[in-house]
Amino acid sequence: MASPFRKAPQREIVFAVTVLTFLATANCYSASSETRAITLYRGSAEASDLEAQNGLAAIYLERAGDQHALKLAVSLLESAADQGLAAAQFNLARLYETGRGVRQDYEHAFQLLLRAAGQRYAPAQNEIGFLYLEGLGISQDYAQARTWFERAAALGNVAATNNLGAMYAQGLGVDQNLQMAFGWYARAAEAGSAIAQNNLAVAYLTGRGVEANLPLGVKWLGLAADHGNNDARYNLRALCHTVDDPPVACSERQISTASYFQRPGAKVLWKSDYLE
Repeated sequence: MASPFRKAPQREIVFAVTVLTFLATANCYSASSETRAITLYRGSAEASDLEAQNGLAAIYLERAGDQHALKLAVSLLESAADQGLAAAQFNLARLYETGRGVRQDYEHAFQLLLRAAGQRYAPAQNEIGFLYLEGLGISQDYAQARTWFERAAALGNVAATNNLGAMYAQGLGVDQNLQMAFGWYARAAEAGSAIAQNNLAVAYLTGRGVEANLPLGVKWLGLAADHGNNDARYNLRALCHTVDDPPVACSERQISTASYFQRPGAKVLWKSDYLE
């Protein structure tokens, strides 16, 4: 049986640390900068620079609906993955998981992830944990999922750190322990995971594993929302429109009226405990 968790939408292709990501971080990304990045990448990629092949593939994968670019991306990732680049093995595995540009094949994705994980590539270790948790391409095994999440978390992977919290929160393969869940969420939230920040906020708002604390709950919801987490935005609206004395942050953020939450007897179902 699959786990009760929704797969987080933030799980994306990993970009190489290159000119393109620098431009995006510096908020000066444009079509011309993409063209320049492709030009810089292409020469290195043709010279068998594996990082350049992975980076160029990442650019092509951003072109939604462009089938030619998608084919080029798959070819580049296959080349870099075959030559041992862990990031490319991971990215190619993600394509096989989703069936994007290739035939969906969880078993092949799992083998690619094992190769990357053998190089201590934490995103791949986290992904293996997720496949074990869901039973995708392999038999569902909560103990193995926990082991792989722990390996990735030990390498500083914030997604795996959050995922360990989710396992303890739901008691998947472990005795349910809300205090342990809170501790893992806190670590991941402090490290910048928006999903963990939302999970931590809900723990504070509901007193799950920690003494209820409205100000801290609002603080972490705000941080998660600012980082683009839609569940945190939902939770903020729910909080602002269902409590008798809304926190100051509701007016400061000018939370818009949500008709659903204004209905008599509307029940708030906090969105939390998600994997990433």
